[in-house]
Amino acid sequence: NASMSACEHWQQAFKLFEAIRNDVILPDAITASAAIVSCERRAEWRQAIRLLRLMWRSDVLPGVSSCSAAISACAKGGEWENALRLLSEMDQQQMETTTIAFNAAITACEKSGEWQKALQLVSTMARCEIDFSTITRNAAISACE
Repeated sequence: NASMSACEHWQQAFKLFEAIRNDVILPDAITASAAIVSCERRAEWRQAIRLLRLMWRSDVLPGVSSCSAAISACAKGGEWENALRLLSEMDQQQMETTTIAFNAAITACEKSGEWQKALQLVSTMARCEIDFSTITRNAAISACE
């Protein structure tokens, strides 16, 4: 895990995760999450999604923070459709969709000019009684500008 956090480049983090996965040592959720966060920092949304899906296919269950980081990577990469797809997959995997995950998806919509989708997400949050944050409000308002 410390090695994963120390990786400055997403490629190194991804290769390390793959090496661990292919060896006897099984990666845990913390290791995989660190790799996804490394991808998120550099807007490497494809790799973040790939890692998340690897987790879902293996015995390593991703946490909400891993999913939120992958959604955030999509936002940074201008991939609002993939961000919404990941949010939907969280629901399908019966994971708790939190304010942070929704904020990342709303931000993805905001950055891509998808104001209607952003407002739909806000509406879903209200319907599901998920708390709004300042980020939620700011991203939704910015999407409408």
